[in-house]
Amino acid sequence: MENKILEAALHYRAAGISVLPVKNDKKPNLSAWTSYQSGLATEDEINAWFRKPASFGVALIGGKISGNLEIIDFDFGAEWLKQWVEKVKAKSPQLLE
Repeated sequence: MENKILEAALHYRAAGISVLPVKNDKKPNLSAWTSYQSGLATEDEINAWFRKPASFGVALIGGKISGNLEIIDFDFGAEWLKQWVEKVKAKSPQLLE
């Protein structure tokens, strides 16, 4: 499969994580998406969404629908992420595993 975004979206769905297509501003590339907070998109829906050139990336929906997935988003750059990882490893090395 040559569409890496589609491949990732299908991989996440197979793992039980709810996904959405997003535009380059990180906003959903769907007119309505709240139903995916309580139900997973079908593989057919995901294939249709991510074959469109307008889909910039894949967003994950955290919470109950995705097995209580918690999401931390680092928009401040790699240095913030590096510092966070170092602190987590110092407090609880196995957590990132």
